[in-house]
Amino acid sequence: MNRDISCFFESFGLYLYLMDEKELVKRAQSGDFDAFNRLIAEQKDKIYRLALKLIGNREDAEDIMQETFLKAIDNIDKFRLESSFGTWLYTIALNSVRAHMGSRKRMSLKPIETIPPRRQIAYFTRPSGPAGTAGGTFPGENR
Repeated sequence: MNRDISCFFESFGLYLYLMDEKELVKRAQSGDFDAFNRLIAEQKDKIYRLALKLIGNREDAEDIMQETFLKAIDNIDKFRLESSFGTWLYTIALNSVRAHMGSRKRMSLKPIETIPPRRQIAYFTRPSGPAGTAGGTFPGENR
């Protein structure tokens, strides 16, 4: 097959896919849950792999994936079709990962009361010399 014709069909297939995606998004925005399911079905593995790569834990990656889809369904009416649905979903997933990592850091912090006091740091002042003369030495200092 001629390369130009092959490129035409590949780009035509992409065009049909995007046209189909836009139609699915419009249907999902009007409340069609089946259309939303079709949209996320194509992205599910990508979102999971992204979360797993960034988080490194399967259970947390599944939580991120579910949170991403819940946020997407809650905000589908805000999607403006300026990018692909996958790009929009990927951005939501990245933000969910960032929030998860931030909460994990906050959770790992201990209350200050549970931290044992550090060894007292002795602050040395330069002792005065004999009767009214300045110039003693610090511990370990030779003059």
